[in-house]
Amino acid sequence: MSFLKRSAMYNLQFWSSVLLGSSITYLGLLHVEPKQRHQDNLDTDHILEDLGYHNDCQWNLLKYIDIKGSWLNDLFEDFNISFWQESMVGMLSADMVHKFSTVLSSPWLCDSGGTNKLLKVIQQYGTRNTRLLMTDVIASLDLPESDDVQEILSSCDKRILVGLARLGSVDQSIWSAFETISKNKSEVMLQGRSIENHLKSLLLSLPLTGLDACTTWFTKSAILTGRSAKQHKRSLSWSFSGDSNLSFANNFSSMPPEQVELYYLKALSRHSMVPSHRQIMVENGILPILFQELQQRQNNLKIKWEIGRILGNLTLEEITHSDIVDQGILPILRSWLFSEDLTLSSHASRALANLDRDFTPDEFYEEGVYLLHPDTRQSNEIAVDVVFVHGLRGGPLKTWRQEGTGSFLTREQCWPKAWLVKDFPNTRVLMVEYDSSLSNWVAQCPSQPESCSLASRSKKIMKKLRTAGVGKRPVIWVTHSMGGLLVKQLLLYAQDEHMYRNMCDKTKGIVFYSTPHHGSSLASYSSQARYLLLPSVEVKELCQGSPYLLTLHTRFMELLDKKHFECLSIGETLPVQLSWMLNSVLVSKDSSDLGVGPYFSLDVNHINVCKASDPDDQRYTYTKNFIQKILNDL
Repeated sequence: MSFLKRSAMYNLQFWSSVLLGSSITYLGLLHVEPKQRHQDNLDTDHILEDLGYHNDCQWNLLKYIDIKGSWLNDLFEDFNISFWQESMVGMLSADMVHKFSTVLSSPWLCDSGGTNKLLKVIQQYGTRNTRLLMTDVIASLDLPESDDVQEILSSCDKRILVGLARLGSVDQSIWSAFETISKNKSEVMLQGRSIENHLKSLLLSLPLTGLDACTTWFTKSAILTGRSAKQHKRSLSWSFSGDSNLSFANNFSSMPPEQVELYYLKALSRHSMVPSHRQIMVENGILPILFQELQQRQNNLKIKWEIGRILGNLTLEEITHSDIVDQGILPILRSWLFSEDLTLSSHASRALANLDRDFTPDEFYEEGVYLLHPDTRQSNEIAVDVVFVHGLRGGPLKTWRQEGTGSFLTREQCWPKAWLVKDFPNTRVLMVEYDSSLSNWVAQCPSQPESCSLASRSKKIMKKLRTAGVGKRPVIWVTHSMGGLLVKQLLLYAQDEHMYRNMCDKTKGIVFYSTPHHGSSLASYSSQARYLLLPSVEVKELCQGSPYLLTLHTRFMELLDKKHFECLSIGETLPVQLSWMLNSVLVSKDSSDLGVGPYFSLDVNHINVCKASDPDDQRYTYTKNFIQKILNDL
């Protein structure tokens, strides 16, 4: 301790720059070059005196670093390090982080190895706040030598690397070094068998217990595909509608390898939804298989989508995080995060958010819940959650696209991403997806009727949203068609269950785009026509005069009387051409008007009622103004 006392002046000066950024060290360390100095009204003698002082600080600092930083360890203990780390580190401003990074980027400190040593000393006491600070500091480093950067990143806690992958702005030298390290980790490629055989072997290694009927069917079907089909001479047809737009109406023996691989990936995606299967999948080598698949199919967007979905599910298990980082997947996810393809970006956003347990330790995004914004770490406090819920035959992105755009969406073609998050940057925007036999699976895939009911779906969504942290802050729901019914049922369940009650209590408003509160006219058509468009469960629940809808609406109106949250309803007036035999307004004004809150009737059809064409479109401005009013009243 006597050594520490003799060196107290320099030690305290340095550590204050780390934790408090005192003005003394700002002069002594940050302004090590004359061009960095901004000292007006000082004469030459004072400048020379300061420069001499700076030089003494530098050399003494280097001398102490060379003794392996033992004095820093003593200083940590002497000043009750747990207090400093948890209380003071989290209080450092962005400006101080930048100044500290400037110190660490100094050539004289880098050349001595001091930069890496200092970061290691701070990191070894690693608490959450320390790692958050380290992430911001490293992201701001400006180091010309890539070897210096690689050395720093190689010694980083993996949670810091995850944080770097989620930052919106990272110095290019840092990210280039990150990619190099990740590439080196992934140099060992699969040998011998084809990717198809590796995928099939992995699928065969997974248990068939604990699966729903659809996943079991899909797994068995996938195992019969590929080259084995040549032996069986089987000719089977599967088709996928909705966003994936896949069609396997071919003999499997003539199916292109990429389609076979995609089929296996879809089966593995279903398995990744089972918590007990995720660790098994990682232990059995799914990560190197996925990595090599991405190397071989770099231009296949659909394969990337499916791998993104799998990774999003695997990251729900913290035990898989280390393997995912070691496999070199972080740079891939980061590149996807900034992809123009919104589907790919959304999968990456979900996976990275699940990996980032330091930043949001109590928010996890399960299958079917997508974090649209903020998709990177954000320092601003989130004021409200805006949750989008699509309707039957819809999807988490395509339902909310701009009118006239296709299913391959860019960031600018989905209006919540293009306009809403810019108008309300301090919101968290979530997209909900739920299984639908019309948008995800075909009739051959068996499912229990009760799993398609509004009651079952709303309970599943409620549980997933609570896991994502919905209910901790004010909530605004934006719904289309049957999505509005799901939210009504969800809120009724939430008010009756203690662990979900906050989700109801925190609700501030709901937007209903053509929600059939009293049923849809589609169900009044002949049974032959309506069953082409709606499964039997939905027909029963959505038909006009449905006892279920009547009870749901009555109970929801009672809830409104208690909670008094705001409601906005927007209805359609134009018919939609669903087939050569069906041309109808699907949800009439009588059904889409909740009877509480403002109602606007627009000259659009059921499909386009929620697809605004530009920021001045009433389909957007009504919702924008509604959200703004709620925020003003908070």
